[in-house]
Amino acid sequence: MNAPEYLHDLEQAFRKAEDPERAEQMTAYTRGQYEYYGIMAKPRTDMIRAHVRDHGLPADPVEVVELCWERPQREWQYVGMELSE
Repeated sequence: MNAPEYLHDLEQAFRKAEDPERAEQMTAYTRGQYEYYGIMAKPRTDMIRAHVRDHGLPADPVEVVELCWERPQREWQYVGMELSE
């Protein structure tokens, strides 16, 4: 499974949990440096853990982390950090 395939279900979960109002607040808090889905830490961490439980760790973690870092939403960078631990 390549990196986009590995992240597909997690992306769907993020889109479902997206909170545009909170995303706007989070973007303002970082002075526009990042875009956000507006997902708070606890729900995001729960989604990441459920994803790893269901799909295991990626076959090529470096490729997945690099893809996470390329995406505009800050939550993806958090995914990359979680998967790197």
